[in-house]
Amino acid sequence: MIKQSAADRIYHSAKGLFYERGYKKTTTRHITREADANLGLIKYYFDSKKVIAYRVLDDYFHEIYYSIANYVNEDEDPLLYSYTFTHTIVSLMFQDPKVERFILESLTNEVMDHLEGALLKSPFYTISEKILKEHSFSEILDTEQTILLNLTAFHNTLKSIGSIRRQRPDSFTPFQLRIYQFKMTYFGLGLIVSEKDQKLEEAYELSNRIIKETPFLNAPETFFTSPQNSLRW
Repeated sequence: MIKQSAADRIYHSAKGLFYERGYKKTTTRHITREADANLGLIKYYFDSKKVIAYRVLDDYFHEIYYSIANYVNEDEDPLLYSYTFTHTIVSLMFQDPKVERFILESLTNEVMDHLEGALLKSPFYTISEKILKEHSFSEILDTEQTILLNLTAFHNTLKSIGSIRRQRPDSFTPFQLRIYQFKMTYFGLGLIVSEKDQKLEEAYELSNRIIKETPFLNAPETFFTSPQNSLRW
């Protein structure tokens, strides 16, 4: 058995606790106790609980992103790729309330600041550039401004979806909330897409297929509870 480093133990312990207890109810002492480490090591390797949460979120979103690559060529249809990614995230939140709780609780402004910085160096930025080159959008903003604004809108609408589900859990179908997500992000930023309803429906069906056929997505808790996932960074 390969011995895990202190950073690995802290990271994997935090993932499991975030899933089981939620982000808010998990303290750094819970993490160090589970990881058999001291508080100083969290400061040394991660700086804070917020940074651990950011890295867990970043890894989780990347796992989803790359799972879609087996089904969609991002160069041929970047918009379908991006739509499918968003559909899949919302689907997984509906599928597992613990995943939903972690995502909604951990998307604090501080964590979003980390995600924003990482976005500019990530494949998400590249695919967003491809979308904006292919489709018309507001000429008031440049590409980077549009992409960063899209990230903020994505964050805010996920929070709104969580609020709606807590207050009126049976009032909206998953598909209705996905449409709301798109209205507030891509189309809300002035993106002009012909036959957008067909594209959304295609992404919806493809997302369901990907989740069904991908073990990690079919059982989203495995990302948080399996010690086999190694740190990407």
